[in-house]
Amino acid sequence: AVPKYSARELDLEWISGIRSFDRFDNVKYVSSRSCEDVVCHSGKICVVYNKIKKNQRFYFGHTRDVSCITTHPVLPIVASGEEGGEKEGGAIHIWNTTTMSTLAVLEGVHMGTILSLRFDPHGDRVLSVGQEIVAFYEWSNQARPSRCSGRTDLDQKSRVKPECIMSTQGETILH
Repeated sequence: AVPKYSARELDLEWISGIRSFDRFDNVKYVSSRSCEDVVCHSGKICVVYNKIKKNQRFYFGHTRDVSCITTHPVLPIVASGEEGGEKEGGAIHIWNTTTMSTLAVLEGVHMGTILSLRFDPHGDRVLSVGQEIVAFYEWSNQARPSRCSGRTDLDQKSRVKPECIMSTQGETILH
């Protein structure tokens, strides 16, 4: 029999490859003066790759596959969204790339997969696009979304452009 190990029992050294055939916003530079770190995701794990040291650090906070990521405009902070399950939606994790610690988990609004995320220009709020709703969170106080839209026809191509301009696409809408 093959022994089963939990992620805590294994010492992960390197991850190669990302899911990109049906995902957007897969690879981003982490905000810093030197632009040394690049963040991406593979399965349930977010990877921070340091281009100078040529090493990887890992964020293990997600319980489902990561569907998208975005980086804070100034600080070494990432927001990562995950796929939704059969009975509950995906969560958004806000985490620090230096300490690899979770700063906030935003959940309970999206019923499906988080399709796209973007911080506002100041980094105080995060905009999330799900399969059924668009929400703005003030992530630092983990409050419920301040504004949301109840559209139910968003698809996998819906995403937020870098300028924090929202682009959604579905059967009946294109903004």
